[in-house]
Amino acid sequence: MKKEAPKSTLYLLPIILTALALLIYILYLSGEDDRKYIKKINKEFKKPLINDSISGRIFYIEPAHPNVKNTASQIILNNNQKIWLRSSDNHSYEISNLCDYIKINDSIVKNRGSDTLYVFRERSLKFFVLGKSINYKSHE
Repeated sequence: MKKEAPKSTLYLLPIILTALALLIYILYLSGEDDRKYIKKINKEFKKPLINDSISGRIFYIEPAHPNVKNTASQIILNNNQKIWLRSSDNHSYEISNLCDYIKINDSIVKNRGSDTLYVFRERSLKFFVLGKSINYKSHE
């Protein structure tokens, strides 16, 4: 003989299922906004390829995604070049992440055929290999 659930708890089942479905729908919509935002950025800001050259002074900079820091930056140069830079690290520097290091008025250069981005600030020059982490310090 089957035991039935008490009738007093059965009325909660539709409420719980509705709440769960609503939560899943909200999570889906928030992910959809992220996908639309990324598509918009990819159209407006160009990710530099190996055969691209970049040269200019940073006029505008912000994280490529407002909720995720240090992964990429959107940059507009003084010559109106719009660039999307992926996170890159050079562990030779105290501030090793490119997106953390660059700021407005820095000059940047990437030569055609190279994956290296040079950052000039005042009297210093730093370099980063786009999309890579280099110069890990060994712990001896």
